[in-house]
Amino acid sequence: RRIEGNATAGSGRTIKVGAVLDGVTRTSWGFSQTEKLIKLLVDGSITDKDSIFFDDFFHPGLEMVAYNMQLLGVRPGMYSFCHAQSVDEFDFTSAMKPWMRPLEKSFVRIYDKVFVNNDMLRDMCRSAWNASTIHNCGHVFSSEEVLERTVFKCDKKNEVVFASRFDTEKQPHLFMDLVEAYVQKFAECAPLFRICSGSPTLTSSLPSAVPRARELAKLMPKHFVISEGLSKNEYYGHLDTAKVIVNTSLQDWVSFVLLEGVTARCLPLFPRFRSFPEAFNEMEPYLYTPNDLDDMKWKLDNFLSLTEANHDKLATRFFDAIVKPHDETWSRHLHQMGITYAT
Repeated sequence: RRIEGNATAGSGRTIKVGAVLDGVTRTSWGFSQTEKLIKLLVDGSITDKDSIFFDDFFHPGLEMVAYNMQLLGVRPGMYSFCHAQSVDEFDFTSAMKPWMRPLEKSFVRIYDKVFVNNDMLRDMCRSAWNASTIHNCGHVFSSEEVLERTVFKCDKKNEVVFASRFDTEKQPHLFMDLVEAYVQKFAECAPLFRICSGSPTLTSSLPSAVPRARELAKLMPKHFVISEGLSKNEYYGHLDTAKVIVNTSLQDWVSFVLLEGVTARCLPLFPRFRSFPEAFNEMEPYLYTPNDLDDMKWKLDNFLSLTEANHDKLATRFFDAIVKPHDETWSRHLHQMGITYAT
């Protein structure tokens, strides 16, 4: 069963399915889940025979779950998925390391096993936390579920999507540098570049990023659009029409942005950095040199100039190399939890 959190954050904001949570909404959702979980422990609905899976390692109130299990003498299996944490120098939590690292070392001992989606992050976590219980089982992802959420017509237009958070570690200025350079070079023949955001309004931890994006949207409305407040299905609709999805991140571990974009037949313009060479497998040559604007423009031009038939062929190769290794990985996680999974 799924334990839902409260749909309204303390600030009065509504939490929507598919939305990326910020600090406030994550706190509200997570703590309300923790409260419900503890009630299930107290009333005996959760026993030693059960397993609990947390979809984020740093779950609000986890220590109180462990505290109450100890008091009640109940010990279900405890498992989680780790997306990054302070072990990654480029993650925003790295600045929190002085106080977060001791908590991480404590949390990893509450869990029986922690899952990650690539070998590099697994090794970093094992080293930083002095723990051997971290396992690479791939992303919990299902392309079938993505495809079921909306009708993908693959009606590709001359569009490029940027779907990462607009925060510092995602390097939004590099993306906007690419936009300006490409539009300057190709003028009216340049594609439409679109920022996709599930937040009501575009936000960033980088003060200069959003004002620059707003200014670009005014200066080149035919080539630069900010789509805000998107539902998951609306976001998928933009992926459906885009030929290319761009990533400029310093910090990303495989990422749902990559898996969802490639599932929607977008060609991925991603840097040769961190987990991406591992994630791209034999498609690694298509990665661009990090922070090399000329290489980005050259590879983007190659993607956009493909015929419809060649785009489709290349999109299939990307899907097979990138998505398939992570597809339907929930069974791998269940296997690590010692749970038999029957379809």
